[in-house]
Amino acid sequence: MRPRSQHVKSGGIASFYCSAHGAPNPQIHWRKNGKKVT
Repeated sequence: MRPRSQHVKSGGIASFYCSAHGAPNPQIHWRKNGKKVT
């Protein structure tokens, strides 16, 4: 699933939220253009 697009000025802050449940606990990784976002 892809997050909704956001437009943020340079230096601004964008926030994303994700919730997932399962067994074993899912791991969520955010990426932009194939690179991990921290």
